[in-house]
Order: sequence, then structure tokens, then C-alpha cells
Amino acid sequence: MVVMWGDSGLYEVEIDDDYWEDNKKFAAYFIKVDGNLAGFAMIADGAYEDEGKNDYTIDEFFIMYKYRRMGIGKKATFEVLDKHRGSWQFTYHPNNVTSVNFWERVINEYTGGKYEIIKSHPHPDHLYEGGIAGDVMYFNNKQ
Repeated sequence: MVVMWGDSGLYEVEIDDDYWEDNKKFAAYFIKVDGNLAGFAMIADGAYEDEGKNDYTIDEFFIMYKYRRMGIGKKATFEVLDKHRGSWQFTYHPNNVTSVNFWERVINEYTGGKYEIIKSHPHPDHLYEGGIAGDVMYFNNKQ
């Protein structure tokens, strides 16, 4: 999936045809502010490695620029996580400073500091373009 800013001034999303055929991708949420689309979150069942060890992963998460730094991403994250109780694993790009700061701050607050990060995880499912190893976050919100 690729989200980009188009010439029309609209966000365009390119999704591979087989994206929706993967039965692990099961929950998509639109994030709205005053009735206006502000972003989306997509949750997948399980995780890309250690099959059966983790219940959920955040597959995609996006907040439009004009809605950032307003607490909307944090509120949306908390609501999505509260809907899906269990063990979580998700990956984010270590060179995306905005993403790193967001996820580490929000998940620290959500879990009360009870999470684990594996920096530059070498697993092939956590590689980004150019072979960059992603950071992987693990936590549990079953209670």
C-alpha cells in the first residue's frame, strides 16, 4: 500500500490486488474529525513472524498532515487498541523520525511503559525498501 499526495490535492492510495485477499487483514477503520476523513488504521490478525505468538499487528496507520499534532492519532490508536485486546506486534521504519517518536510516545503512554522494542529487527518480514530493517514493537493489552 502506498499513500501519496496527488496533483489533484487529494490523497491517493495504491493497493496491490492481492492485499485484500490475505485473510489476515481483517479490520479497517476510517478516522474522522467533525465528520471529515482524517486518516485510517488497518489491523491484521496475527503477526508476520512467530505465528500464533501475537494476536494483532497494526498493518497501516495514517493521519493527514493537517490533523497531526492535535492528539487525533493518539486518540485513534487508543480506541483501535481497546477494540482488539491481546498481544501486539508491529513494525515501523527506523529512519522515519516522526513515526518513531509517535509510536514510542503513544505506546509508552498506553501501556504504562510495558512494551518492548527490538531496534533494526533482522527478520526478512521487517525489511523496508533498500533492505532497511524495521524496528518492531511488542506489547500486550489483554487486561
